[in-house]
Amino acid sequence: KTEKPEDKEFRRQKDKDQETERQRLRDRKTVTEKQKDSD
Repeated sequence: KTEKPEDKEFRRQKDKDQETERQRLRDRKTVTEKQKDSD
């Protein structure tokens, strides 16, 4: 089965979204740690 270009584009976008989501979670965790320290 050949992949349609839009399928490929869709998957690429999904991967990008997941990466962004992971980064956001990591950033939030870092912020939480900082807040704990400043308590």
